[in-house]
Amino acid sequence: YVPAFNGLAGCYLSMSWFGIIRTSESLPKIRKYILKALEIDENNSETYSDLGMMLACFEWKWAEAEKAYRRGLVLDPNNIMALNIFTINRVNFKEYNYARKLAERAQTIDPVSGFTDICVAFPDFYEKKYERVVKRLSKYLELNPPFWWGLWFLWRTLFLMNRKEEAVEACKKSFMSINMQVVVDEMNKAGVENVFCMAACTMAEFYKHHYVSPYNIAILFINAGKKEEALNWLEISINEIDPQVVFINADPDWDSVRNDDNFIRCMKRIGLIT
Repeated sequence: YVPAFNGLAGCYLSMSWFGIIRTSESLPKIRKYILKALEIDENNSETYSDLGMMLACFEWKWAEAEKAYRRGLVLDPNNIMALNIFTINRVNFKEYNYARKLAERAQTIDPVSGFTDICVAFPDFYEKKYERVVKRLSKYLELNPPFWWGLWFLWRTLFLMNRKEEAVEACKKSFMSINMQVVVDEMNKAGVENVFCMAACTMAEFYKHHYVSPYNIAILFINAGKKEEALNWLEISINEIDPQVVFINADPDWDSVRNDDNFIRCMKRIGLIT
């Protein structure tokens, strides 16, 4: 039953993406379920969207991933997940207008999906059209239940707009939404200038005992102005094959270190530059 294998692959893809389990634990299962689905049916759109995500986010095989994404959309142009994750992939390569078309098509098909909603915001975030991002994502400050990913991108947008106090509050809410009150408590103890560094350090300490996304720790450090620590955690992200590493080609958070030799080495390691 192909949808069951796709569902299992999707669960492990999501758990890795959101830092719930290590890629070393999830990837063998992801690969197993995708290959089994392909063995049963070579023409299932969802299988190809999962395959594209695996190839891009875990194996950094960019050309093969794009081919899989496109195959999935040929098989089913209305596959919302395929549209959304191909949006993310095209944003990573700065094809913002094409990414917008993909995301807007997904939202037309499913206008109430939070995941689709944030995918519509991605091209604006990465193209630095921050006012548009804030307008779309500010609703997540009051949403119940909260949507962690919406809050995570909202605080980063506010910070990049130099609206630091609002960014701090949105960041706190993002941690509260995933029951990490310990991070919020430490942020409350810190002054405004040290608040993101405190959050990063608290997460780094937490990482010693429980896996969380090292890329998210790197994002906190780079926004705290701690470039060396941020680049160290970016290296850890690559070593762990944290799937969110694929964002570094376009993430505006990294603009201050794009000419740094360590950052360039990271880009080379995942095949984004030669």
